[in-house]
Amino acid sequence: MPAPALRSTPCLLALLLVAQCASPRLLPTEDAYRFAAWSPESGTQARGNADGAATALLRDVFGTGTPRLHRPERLPLHFPAHHTQGLVVTDTAFFITAVDLWRRRGWLFRVRRDTGRPTQRVDLTEAARIHPGGLSFDGRWLWVPNATYDRHGATRILALRPDDLRVAHSFVVPHHVSLVAADGQGRLYGTDWNSKHFYVWDHAGNLLERVASPTGVAYQDCQVVAEHLLCGGYRNPYRGMIDLIDPVRWRLVHRIDAGRTAAGLLLTREGLAFHDDRLYLLPGDGHLADVLAFRLAG
Repeated sequence: MPAPALRSTPCLLALLLVAQCASPRLLPTEDAYRFAAWSPESGTQARGNADGAATALLRDVFGTGTPRLHRPERLPLHFPAHHTQGLVVTDTAFFITAVDLWRRRGWLFRVRRDTGRPTQRVDLTEAARIHPGGLSFDGRWLWVPNATYDRHGATRILALRPDDLRVAHSFVVPHHVSLVAADGQGRLYGTDWNSKHFYVWDHAGNLLERVASPTGVAYQDCQVVAEHLLCGGYRNPYRGMIDLIDPVRWRLVHRIDAGRTAAGLLLTREGLAFHDDRLYLLPGDGHLADVLAFRLAG
C-alpha cells in the first residue's frame, strides 16, 4: 500500500480566531470555545496579536471572513482502544497510539475511518517502555515516541513505515518524550513530561535545540501545520486548550480554551490532528473513544 496522503493547510488558523460550537451534546455552552491571545511575559490574557508573520497568514487565509467551528462529526471507534494517546488522520485511516495499563503494553492501531475498526495492531512494548505518545506523519514515516510510564525513563523514538507499521529507524533519548511532531523537512519536535521543555532533533537523533515551554501547558499531541506547532493539552484538570506556537521564536501565537464532552472529558485530553481543513480530537478511552471532527468554515 502506498504511503497515505496527509495534506496540511494554513486554514487551521481559522480555529484560532473566534470559534463557536453548535452542539449542546458536546459542550455546555456556545462560548465553550473562546479565542484569547496570551502574553508569555505577563502570563495574562490580552486582546489581539502582535506577531507580524501570523497576522500576514491570517490576512492571506481569511480576508474579511469570520471563521467558526461548526458542529462536530462523531466518528466512533468500534474496539477497546485502551488509554488513548496520540492521533494521526489520513484520507482513509486513523493511526492511534494507546496504553493498556492493566497488561502494561503499548499499542499502535491503524483504524479504517469508514468503519472505526482496526486493520492492524502493533505491540510497541519494549521492556519498561509501554507509553507511546503523540505521533506524527511527515509524508514518509510515522514518528512515535515510546517511553516508560514515568518522567525519568528514557524514550525510543521510532520511525515506522505507514504501509506495514514496521520500524525503519529509531533512536533513544535519555528522558521522557510525550509527543513527536515532524515538519517534513528533517526536524522533529517533542516535549518532555508535562511539556516543561520543547526539544528539536534531526532524524538521526541529534539534539538541535532545547527550550523552556512558553506556555506552561501539558501538551498531549502536536502537529506541524503552516510552519507552526498546533498543540492540544491542559493546564490543569479543569482547563484544556489548543495552542498555536511559533517554533522559531518559541512564542504562543494564538489560543483557544477548549470545552468538554458530554461525559465531562476535556476535548484536549489526548489526541489531536489536523487534516483537510478539519480539526480532529480524541478525548476518550476504551469503548468511549470517539474521534470528533470539527469542520472549519468562514
